[in-house]
Amino acid sequence: MSDETALPGTGAAQGFGQLAERAVHRLYERSPESRQFISSSYQACLEDMEHHARALAVALETGEQRLLDDYATWAKALLAHRGLPDSCLVGALLALQETVAESQDPAADRAVAMLQAALARLAEADPTIPPSIDPSDDLAPMAARYLELLLAGDRPEAMRLVLDAASEGIAIRDLYDRVLRAVQHEVGRLWQSGRVSVAMEHYITGVNQVLMARLYPVVADRPSAGPKFVGACVGGERHELGIRMVCDLLQLEGWDAVCLGADTPVDAIVAALAEHKPAVLGLSATLGFNVPQTRRFIEAVRAAAGETRVHVIVGGRPFDVVPDLWRRVGADGYAPSASAAAEWARSLVGGGQVA
Repeated sequence: MSDETALPGTGAAQGFGQLAERAVHRLYERSPESRQFISSSYQACLEDMEHHARALAVALETGEQRLLDDYATWAKALLAHRGLPDSCLVGALLALQETVAESQDPAADRAVAMLQAALARLAEADPTIPPSIDPSDDLAPMAARYLELLLAGDRPEAMRLVLDAASEGIAIRDLYDRVLRAVQHEVGRLWQSGRVSVAMEHYITGVNQVLMARLYPVVADRPSAGPKFVGACVGGERHELGIRMVCDLLQLEGWDAVCLGADTPVDAIVAALAEHKPAVLGLSATLGFNVPQTRRFIEAVRAAAGETRVHVIVGGRPFDVVPDLWRRVGADGYAPSASAAAEWARSLVGGGQVA
């Protein structure tokens, strides 16, 4: 592989494209019989290969095999539920491995070893995706009914179900974590299983956001004289529901919480910290591709803060997969849910209880 197609850094979009293109060509060479099928959807194949290359780059940068294994397992389940054989993904990863092996890049040997380990893990991985709504949870029937109504297109009744529960005294924390969050994860599972469309997933996300807005008057009614919190999704991360839940729960607890939302540039975060001077910053990264970005954001925040100490909490699937990953990106804590994040924030500054 020439220097121009050496292993790219995680922010090098052009490098990913060059590496993926050569890997796709290698795939053609390895499987001549599949050339006709692949060429009919060449762009889709190229985009998939670029995702594989990005996942490899993240594993290399973090030194974390489990992130690549998790990505490969996720991709296996996705393809399986779309009727495609394992050989599609295995062939693509082998082509990527062979392409990387030709490189003179110093990281090539490590990359090849990581791909070999991921392929071994892939052979054993179960493509079955377990449900995200825990049947043992006493709010599971509500979550299941809420999802059923949404899938049937009955948004008014679905919203009424949750709003009535709030008016009857069920804590917003529980509605967020055990109903809205559970349903959000479940619809993601249904999409991965090929049972709902991307449009339906976006629709349900939108309804969850509207419900949170309807519940917000209760949140905003609490005094906010406590510590300050700024929450944001790192640049490139569009899954913002979780960080908004964290901000709402802290606001309920009496914090002054500011949510910057999805895909927030690092300079905007640094500016917000200078303006609001929070005690805690929350960063969300749902996609593994955004882990290196999270580390760079934290480094930028630390550099900009100077002698001022800002506690940083992170959350998102990569940190669930690798429980100690938060330490390696430079954070002060990690939380698997909105209520857990609120508790972490409280523990860092002391006092208060999550509502």
